[in-house]
Amino acid sequence: MMAEPALAGPTPLRILLALHQFPPVGTGGTEQLVRWTALGLQQHGHTASIASAVPRRRGTTIEVPIDHHDVDGLDLHFLTPASRMGDTASRIVGEYDDPKAGAA
Repeated sequence: MMAEPALAGPTPLRILLALHQFPPVGTGGTEQLVRWTALGLQQHGHTASIASAVPRRRGTTIEVPIDHHDVDGLDLHFLTPASRMGDTASRIVGEYDDPKAGAA
């Protein structure tokens, strides 16, 4: 009978958590849950990054660096919102078919 090979432990994963907004753009329950999840994943040896949209707000401009680390060292990627140009279908496709999201 052959011995089972010893497992070296779980393989670290690269995980991207995506949500609609994240500090400094927005702060709420979902944003805090994603922060805690990312920090917990990192404590278990995984690489956790966060991708967030910069919401479009009529009449306001939000200056957010595209890629940076927050105070806890979390890797953040902010996606620039698509233009409001075009018909509804084109805008929806622009929101979901974003090459910057894949790069994050």
